[in-house]
Amino acid sequence: VMTESIIGRARDKGLIDISIVDIREFTTNKHRKTDDYPFGGGAGMVMAPQPLFDALEALGTSGKRLVYMSPRGRRLDNRLVSELAAESAIIVLCGHYEGVDERVIRHFAMEEVSVGDYILTGGEIPAMLLIDAVARLQPDVIGNPDANAEESVYSGLLEYPQYTQPRDFRSLEVPEVLLSGNHKAIRLWKFEESLKLTMERRPDLFGRFLAENSEGGGLPEGKGGGAGRLGASEGTTLPGPGASEGAEPPGEGGSVGTTLPGPGASEGTTPLGPGAGEGTTLPGLGASEGTTLPGPGASEGAEPPGEGGSVGIGRRRVLDKDEKKILAAYAEKFRQGQDG
Repeated sequence: VMTESIIGRARDKGLIDISIVDIREFTTNKHRKTDDYPFGGGAGMVMAPQPLFDALEALGTSGKRLVYMSPRGRRLDNRLVSELAAESAIIVLCGHYEGVDERVIRHFAMEEVSVGDYILTGGEIPAMLLIDAVARLQPDVIGNPDANAEESVYSGLLEYPQYTQPRDFRSLEVPEVLLSGNHKAIRLWKFEESLKLTMERRPDLFGRFLAENSEGGGLPEGKGGGAGRLGASEGTTLPGPGASEGAEPPGEGGSVGTTLPGPGASEGTTPLGPGAGEGTTLPGLGASEGTTLPGPGASEGAEPPGEGGSVGIGRRRVLDKDEKKILAAYAEKFRQGQDG
């Protein structure tokens, strides 16, 4: 995954740097073990502090943002991705099994991050999600600079439907407006379709968008998934990978972390992973060094992101009068649905 497509090309061009660190290389255990049974009992194994401390100290943590995927973590959303993309370097710790010794998290003041309310076997996949999302925001990684801003969620709304050739396929036709050549009509059609999809499928996002763009403010808190609070997200914290359930047997494999270096960075930082855990460093926006992302083994749960601040990349454009009319009509439908 880290060598193909957009990420692979970005690495080949030197726009980002990803390096991996094997945690087992730092263990003093003759059997190269990196975990042990938890004090107080319980299912699963816990990654021991010694190899993690040694690996992090060897990497150097000064000036780098340290992340650990955790069931207790803040949910990974576009706002957090934008924050991470602006870092000069990130170290991602990939947990595994039952997680890591709490002393590692506290000593290094690691930020716990979750990718959702579901359980995975390890933190490698969550780390890759984070790396991919952060890498896309680095300068020149995406060919079209406007592509990110138009993507679902980053614009504040879900993306409108897309169509390509042929115009008529098995009697399924492309909407006529897209073939009209009327740029204003096409733009308004896309905006309305985005509103419609977002209201139907993500009322929380719709309420937030309404709060940010409606004159006189949005809905009262408690309506539309907390629409009155900018950036308020919801989510329950569930145990994630490496949580008490379905823990893997000790001693096998390790987790992997990833470090991506920032633009123009000559080096990357390596995150640690359990067992043979490896880290990866991702570049930060405008950063000179690589960033390390948290790794596997973390389970995911979610804390709502802090309040305040806008969601997305950069500033959203101001709606014109035609878009405001369309939004007002959908806002009324939304309010009626909330009241009903």
